[in-house]
Amino acid sequence: MSFSVAGFLVSLIFVTHKRWITSRDDRDSQEELHLDSLLQRPHQIHQAAHTFQHCHVNFVNLKDKLLGEKTNTSESRLCVLTKTEPAFHVCTYPTDKDIYISSALQTDGIWEPYITPVFQAALRGCAECVLIDVGANVGYYSLLAATMGHLVLAVEPNSESLLRLNMGVKLNQLQLRVRPIRNAVYDFRTNATLTNNPDNQGGVWIKSIIPKSKGSSLHNESTVETITLDHLLVISYLRKAIIKLDIGKLIQ
Repeated sequence: MSFSVAGFLVSLIFVTHKRWITSRDDRDSQEELHLDSLLQRPHQIHQAAHTFQHCHVNFVNLKDKLLGEKTNTSESRLCVLTKTEPAFHVCTYPTDKDIYISSALQTDGIWEPYITPVFQAALRGCAECVLIDVGANVGYYSLLAATMGHLVLAVEPNSESLLRLNMGVKLNQLQLRVRPIRNAVYDFRTNATLTNNPDNQGGVWIKSIIPKSKGSSLHNESTVETITLDHLLVISYLRKAIIKLDIGKLIQ
């Protein structure tokens, strides 16, 4: 869920996330976990997943059958090398199913050439920042940030887009830097159904809200749990983050 013609928005927001401790002296005494030290400690990434489970954030297991064994030869051929610096592989939809992002990547090797350099400049200006990519789609911005050395939380409710993001993570060997999350971001925690857009996979939005009290099933790929932005800031060791926010609207 990353692009719409009418309601397109990308926000780069610096977020300073302070630890939840009572004393300033205690906070100053805490270990400063910069990106390099974080990436050298894979257990901390798994600790993040454990912490998120208590907040109903759905970390995707990179070995999940939905995202790992669904790949076939024809899908693999849709992975292209970008013309960005640094370059990376991104796995796309067939162009008739995604006439914007996938088409641009297959034709030009870059998406949003007017925004990409601004995005990279923000990342270079904060080497220790984690990227929180809300509306990750096939992972163009997530993979770019990870290739530049950043830890990434990639939030995307569309399972088919997450499949392609996961293919890109594996192809670029970024398993320790990118954590896919299958949730939709909303004002509060609930269940939601998604729209189906036959030719613009970035235009998959929340179609309707399903109250938790109705006991809706999440086995349907078009139904997801929602989370709030606050849920993405609960990990105490995240000092700074850059949020890329590119999502659609509620259609009801």
